[in-house]
This record gives sequence, C-alpha cells and structure tokens, in this order.
Amino acid sequence: MKKKVRVLFIAYNDKQWMGGIYYVKNIVYQFLEYSKTQSEISYEAHVLLDDSVLEVFDFCNDYKNAKLIVKRKNMWDQGNGFICRNLRELGWIFRVYGRRIDYIYPSFSTKSIYRKKIISWIPDFQHVKYPEFFTKEENEARDRNFEDIAKHHSKLVLSSQDAFETYQKLYPDCCENVGVVHFVSALKEEDIYENVDELLVKYGIPEKYFIVSNQFYRHKNHLVLFKAINILRESGYSDIQLVCTGMPKDVKDASYIEEVNDYINQNDLKNNIKILGLISRKEQLALMRNAIAVIQPSLFEGWGTCTEDAKVLGKITVLSDIPVHREQSDENTLFFDKNNSDELAKIINCLWVDYKNKNAVYKFDVKNSVCYGEQFAKML
Repeated sequence: MKKKVRVLFIAYNDKQWMGGIYYVKNIVYQFLEYSKTQSEISYEAHVLLDDSVLEVFDFCNDYKNAKLIVKRKNMWDQGNGFICRNLRELGWIFRVYGRRIDYIYPSFSTKSIYRKKIISWIPDFQHVKYPEFFTKEENEARDRNFEDIAKHHSKLVLSSQDAFETYQKLYPDCCENVGVVHFVSALKEEDIYENVDELLVKYGIPEKYFIVSNQFYRHKNHLVLFKAINILRESGYSDIQLVCTGMPKDVKDASYIEEVNDYINQNDLKNNIKILGLISRKEQLALMRNAIAVIQPSLFEGWGTCTEDAKVLGKITVLSDIPVHREQSDENTLFFDKNNSDELAKIINCLWVDYKNKNAVYKFDVKNSVCYGEQFAKML
C-alpha cells in the first residue's frame, strides 16, 4: 500500500497582495504535477480558500488528488484581536478535522494547535533592506514575528537564495530545517484572454507598448521607469507607450500614488503612460503576452510572480539589477541599474526601435513545475 502524504495549503485572500494568492496557486500546481510522477508515495493537496478566489484554483478540478475546502464566513473573520484570531483558527481546524493532514503550508506563525504540522514561510526581508518603507511599529512587529519563526519553526521555506543568505546573517543558529523552494508560474493557454485586439480597444492601447504589472508600492520603483519614458518622449519618441496594471494604492504610504500622478501630470505623460488598475488575471496575461517586453524596476523582491509569468510567456524581461532578479533571470533578460533612468531609457529605446510584433515563443511546459514540485516534496 502506498504511503499517503496530505498537505493543506492555505490560500490567503488579500487584494493588497495578489502575488500571495498566485504564489500559493503556483506551489499547489507544482506539487500536483510532481505527484503525477510518483509511484511510491500518494500525495494529496487540500486547499483552504475563500470563495472569492475559487476561480484562481479551478485547475484543481483536473486532479483527483486535489480537494478544495471553502472557508465559512463568520462575524469574527475581520477582527484582529486575540479572541477573533483564535476563533478563526478553531474554525478552519474544524473544517479540516478528519482529513488526516500531515503538513500545513504556508504559515506566518508558529502559534497553533497544529504547530508540529506547520511549515512556515517568510516571503522576504524587505523591512531589513528598506526599513524606511515601514513604520517603526511594523518593523518591530516583523522582527518579533520572524525571530519567533526562526526559533520555533518545524520547517521553514524561503523563496530565494538571496532571502536565505539574509536569514543566515540574522539567525545563524536557527538554520536547521530551512529550505529554499522557488516557484514558477502555472499558466495554460486557457488562462489568457483570447482576443487581445479587443482589449487594446477596450483600454485604448496601441499595438506597440511595454508593460509593468506591479501594485503601486514605493519599493516597486515605478518612478525610475516613468522618468525613462519621459526621457524618450523628450528625445522625439512622442508615441512611446507604457501600460501599468496593478492596484494604484499603497496601503503603507498613501503619498506614493500622489507622487506618481503628479509626475505624470507635470510632465504631460498621460498619453504615454496608461494606468489600468487591477484588471482580471486573464486580461493581464493577454496584455503581457502582446507587449514588447515586461519591465520590472523594483528596488526589492522576494521572488517576482510577474517575472515568472513573463518567462513562461517567452517574453523579454527588463529587470532592475538586484540579487533576486539575477537569480530569476533567463536568456531573455536585460538588466539596468535600479536608480538609473538614463540606462533604462537606452534599453527601452533599443527594444522600441527593433520591435517585431508577436515574436514571443510560448513555453507552456510542465517540466519546470515538476522540478520545483520535487523541491517542495523533498523539503517535506
């Protein structure tokens, strides 16, 4: 009889952090694809999720060893106090009771009745590198939480070697049962909106454009890109076009989106930069696939979902030269200094001039997913 390993994946629903939803989706997909290659161990994926993200995980319906568990809505779901937190945990414990779960992933805490089954995850150490992007209270809270995870975890996952190196410096005596598990994007042709020309008309986008798909947080560094667009427009490229998708709001710093809009208005860039806001995933991927290149100007990343999307779509990626982007890069990657708009403008200029429409090679291939699914399974 085959040994069974059951993993409960928790899909956190947070519109301020869409990357978190797709991170869990990608890990689940990798795990399920890897499970198909195994004959000695029977793997099961149980996904605890809110009904608002059911569509994101509808691919699970194609796997017999995947089970979706929809959270029940309760009056204490929105509270942050001790009683609400404990009632929430009790609620999902009852939902999974009897499923004989072996592991629970990802968790941002070690405080649980299922502590020994929990696999913790630290997405990144942004507050260590850029403490100025957080309040003093947020920095202190993160320090306390990460130290607690470091000292008390049963298993801990980090998303990049860059994050692991930071972890080693911070917690040199707590490196046992800590592993790096990258993820790749789980995309299929049906995940992409079919008629991109329809989208171009809908959003008023010309055929030729670049795209950046980030929420408008300060560390995403949109302004270095907007300055590069302005340099090119002033150099005679009046039709240069950049499309931005992602929530136009920074919950930690409301002044950032004001700075962004002020820069666009003061430099008369409304016809060159289109901010679409949070659009559907299918539309985002279609616009990304049709773009000249995907630009990622971030000052800091844990492991960029959009970069992984672009790689699967065979796109050119223009990435800020930071360690994690070096780790994520492929043969289609171009780098620029994260603070140098002139250098970025030169790269964009070359791509704009040499543009050949729809020359991407689409790589809908599960081999990478199986590979990273194996990393996760071995970590278990």
